[in-house]
Amino acid sequence: MFLECAGSFNKETTVRFLQSLQARFGEKLLVVLDKGSYFTAKKVKEFAEKSKLKLLYLPTGMAKLNPTEECWRQLRSVIGNQYFGEIDELRSEIRSAMNEINPPGVYQYLCR
Repeated sequence: MFLECAGSFNKETTVRFLQSLQARFGEKLLVVLDKGSYFTAKKVKEFAEKSKLKLLYLPTGMAKLNPTEECWRQLRSVIGNQYFGEIDELRSEIRSAMNEINPPGVYQYLCR
């Protein structure tokens, strides 16, 4: 699942993302995150405590355990080294590229 956001990813965006996950997959979830400040913010932790979410944070500096990093790698291979004159052109290319990438199964990351 991909959630587009305008501007910077921050604690408010994180809460909106978590709400979107709950709307799509159900309220009771285990969400695996890296330790970005937007994921570890007090507001995010308070939201999780009030809902049926359980947050699990990956160890710091362990990009190989983070399936999101593989998605970024694939996205860069599809649209990297190109010039986009307008932000709307870049957004369009990203949306198209998302159909071409093959997100890794989370299971292989959690069961190493």
